[in-house]
Amino acid sequence: RIQEHMNSLGYRVYCVPEVATMLYSAGFDIGDTPELVHAWEYNHILTQIALEDNFVSIAKSKGVPSIIICDRGIIDTSAYVSSSQWNMLLEDGGWTQVQLRDQRYDGVIHMVSAAIGAENIIQHQIMQPERKIFQQREN
Repeated sequence: RIQEHMNSLGYRVYCVPEVATMLYSAGFDIGDTPELVHAWEYNHILTQIALEDNFVSIAKSKGVPSIIICDRGIIDTSAYVSSSQWNMLLEDGGWTQVQLRDQRYDGVIHMVSAAIGAENIIQHQIMQPERKIFQQREN
């Protein structure tokens, strides 16, 4: 609906796909050691940055007012790793949290997962990790 509404106001709307789903669908997995998790998350961030930057470049080349919507932003990664792991990722990439959050995005909309409260529809083992992450964010 956002895309349709903004299109009706004269904006071109582009939607950057979720990187984790793209990588999983391509056959990659996160791994089971701290080193593999770090490599996964680091490359996940690099891929997200590359996609976002390319979407911005393509949108600018069109010469019309554009809006780019990211299914998930780079900062989402911080919800899936410990604070020390997140800080190590920032250090390894030469980034700051302010750069990745405040200097890349003009706005952030946090939407609560549809999985919460839908346990009878979604398998318990898939939904539980997501519930835990959202509960941690709300506290």
